Amino acid sequence: MKNKVEAPISENFTHERKGFSSKIVNFILGRMVVPKMNFVFHDEIPSEPAIFVGNHTRFRGPLAIQYKYPGKVRTWSDARLIEKKSCYELFKNKVIKDLKGERFLKVLLPAGIPIISWYYRKKLNCIPVYRDMGVAKTFKASSNTLMHNVNVAVYPEVIENRLNEVVCKFATGFVYIAYNFYKLTGQKIKFYPLYCAETLKETHFGKPIQYNPDEPIKDQAEVIARYLEEQVTLLARNLPNHKMITIFGDYTDAKARN
Repeated sequence: MKNKVEAPISENFTHERKGFSSKIVNFILGRMVVPKMNFVFHDEIPSEPAIFVGNHTRFRGPLAIQYKYPGKVRTWSDARLIEKKSCYELFKNKVIKDLKGERFLKVLLPAGIPIISWYYRKKLNCIPVYRDMGVAKTFKASSNTLMHNVNVAVYPEVIENRLNEVVCKFATGFVYIAYNFYKLTGQKIKFYPLYCAETLKETHFGKPIQYNPDEPIKDQAEVIARYLEEQVTLLARNLPNHKMITIFGDYTDAKARN
């Protein structure tokens, strides 16, 4: 089932910013780089701004959600991508590490990093995710985004902790968006599990889980994160056998489970 999600929007809360360069970038990514994508909802269709939590298929999956979802989305992105120096170190030591052609990619990094950093800082208009005291900015930006009727997309896999053939274990910090949002608005946000099957050109949404302010946030964070990683895994496994693109690379269902 597919449906269009309408939402009033401010240009400050998505990639859809004014200016010629923004239009060019959005055209290139939306029409040429990002794959076509069908959105399938196995439970309810989001009727209010929500938090989408799913698998990270390298870069094309998150961009497909950002540019193709029939509603407005703003994506959590590592704050290190915004500054050139930290962006370079992140790509060199983590993003391209152990990839086929790593040595060649390292040669290209000095030329490519300024463009990548500029895109994240100026054009994607992502929500920077900080790992220090700046994390308060992350939660504030996330709540403001939701308050402007824009969904927030999070890809919380911890790459060092492989869970199964579909995802790595989810970090729990993103759940604190709900705690902050409830304090500001009194509204209980929903988290929707999503599985991006890039090779099938489909993104599948499962049954959401709602934040419960009556439970301690630390307990809620664990329950919600574990529920979401389980549901994302089930969404993937319930599909026909297909080539899965994980945060590490390409795997097929059958081979991965053997």
